[in-house]
Amino acid sequence: MEESVSVQLFKAMRRPTLVTDDRGVILEANPAFLSTFELDSAKAIGQHLTDFLEPLGNWKAAGVNGLSMTYRHSGASSLAPSGRLQINRYESSGNSGFFIFIDSGTAFEAEEILTALSYIVENFPHPILIWGKSAELLKYNDAAKQRFVAISDLFHLGQDRQVLLTAARDRGVFGTNNKEHSFDQVLQLQYVTDKERGPLINELQAPDGTWHRVTAYFSPDGWGASFYEDISELRRAQSELSTRTREFELILQNVPDFVVVADADFRVNYVNASYEEATSRTRDSWIGERCLPDEDGDDGNDLEEMFISATPDSPSISFDEWMRVEDGGRRWIRWRCRVLFDGGERSGMIKIGRDITVEYEQEQHLRQQSSELAKKNESLERFAAVVSHDLKAPLRHIAIFADMVVEEVGKEHYEQLPQFAKHIQNSAVRMDGVIKRLLEYSKVAYKTVSRHHVPLSDIVVQAVQNLESQVENARAEILASDLPYYFGDPDLLRQLFQNLIGNAVKYCRPGQRPRVRIYCARESGNLQIFVEDNGIGIDPRYADSIFTAFRRLHKDETVYDGFGIGLALCKQIVDSHLGSIRLDTSYKGGARFVIELPLKS
Repeated sequence: MEESVSVQLFKAMRRPTLVTDDRGVILEANPAFLSTFELDSAKAIGQHLTDFLEPLGNWKAAGVNGLSMTYRHSGASSLAPSGRLQINRYESSGNSGFFIFIDSGTAFEAEEILTALSYIVENFPHPILIWGKSAELLKYNDAAKQRFVAISDLFHLGQDRQVLLTAARDRGVFGTNNKEHSFDQVLQLQYVTDKERGPLINELQAPDGTWHRVTAYFSPDGWGASFYEDISELRRAQSELSTRTREFELILQNVPDFVVVADADFRVNYVNASYEEATSRTRDSWIGERCLPDEDGDDGNDLEEMFISATPDSPSISFDEWMRVEDGGRRWIRWRCRVLFDGGERSGMIKIGRDITVEYEQEQHLRQQSSELAKKNESLERFAAVVSHDLKAPLRHIAIFADMVVEEVGKEHYEQLPQFAKHIQNSAVRMDGVIKRLLEYSKVAYKTVSRHHVPLSDIVVQAVQNLESQVENARAEILASDLPYYFGDPDLLRQLFQNLIGNAVKYCRPGQRPRVRIYCARESGNLQIFVEDNGIGIDPRYADSIFTAFRRLHKDETVYDGFGIGLALCKQIVDSHLGSIRLDTSYKGGARFVIELPLKS
């Protein structure tokens, strides 16, 4: 017998469906029900509804009112352990019962998810539009309706996206599009969201001045969603931040101090204009270059290790650097550095440097003056002891012979008075000489060193000219190599060479023409000057004492006159230039003095 259309439809329904009588006895079960609950028709027909399902609550009351209710499958089938029943009562030709539609498992959960998503969309504070795969409007919330009020006549479910958005654009809902993605990409479905490209994002300014960020997601088959967010406050904050950044950049570019910013690996990502100018390098040329100092600090510490070992509790580092600058010279830069940390991890570094060359030189000058003063005081103490002795000797002689004169006059013995007077006169002359040499020594000892770049060859020539008569009388030969420039006091250096050359000419060998050689060399950052003669030489035992004031090795002044102050003055002059002078005791052909002067004073 041919089945009726209603029976065919009942069997074709994909939704599990039952027909029961008033008591809940199953009269009919469609194939979808039998498949879902793993039953055959014979086991289902005639059974009570509760033999398979355990409705929660009064299922009959629900059916009378056409309500839905959840159920739990008594067999705990893995296919449909729980779900929802849609129960509707029927009456036909004196018969009555219930149609029971079952939403089981996945279908039930999917509907719940859709319900939850719908709730979220409707209550979201920002406009949201949901698009179907045919570009039709499927869902929107109240915020979207308010946002698109200018096109309310077109804004309804099922509306085509191109019609809707084109109208929104033409009526000024969006304002100006100022982002890289074209508005037409949205209209023509040319943009598909994926992990690499991400969503389509536009920032649009509405006619009322507010800014909105539109974020759109599209699947390859056309489904999509648009999210509209008011970013006016964010844009204002960004604009203010941009202004502050420009102001800060302007300040950094105009401060005289050097500013260097580096990343976590200490590689430069910013330098200011002052640093560019000082180093004659552009900012771009510095980018990526490591900016840790190459040399150790003045205190000998490994500066690179100090930077690497910095911690959030001890992030600051200071040091002075002798840095090469644009003119090829060097300047002293005092750096104040701070290593930056983020969550305990090093994130970068800021270096701020200041040119302290003038201050450094002044400080060095003060140190040098203090050192020189200490040396002078020490030298003057030794000098005072020697002078005291040398002044007391003639005074003692004068006193003795004066007493003898008084005694002889008292006895009216006058024969020896001329002899006594001669002794007194000689002592007075000796005292006068000592006083003159004392004044000469004091001038050198207390003279403030006035440094200039001077040609030492010219200084030697001037010293020889001052000794012209002595050199000519002795027929001395003065040989001087080409000497360099030196940063020193020309007057004191002239006195130095004059004393050494004068001594070389004075203490010559009898019957031999004096010969003096002056030459130089560089050794370990010092300038070595040699003054060598072919004279009588100096006993090595007196290599140190010869530089003491008024210390004479030759007592007979009739052969070699003098007061023993020349070499003492030489030592004082060399000391004032932070150098040293010594007798080369290995030289046997006469006397050779070695002067060492620092090239960096």
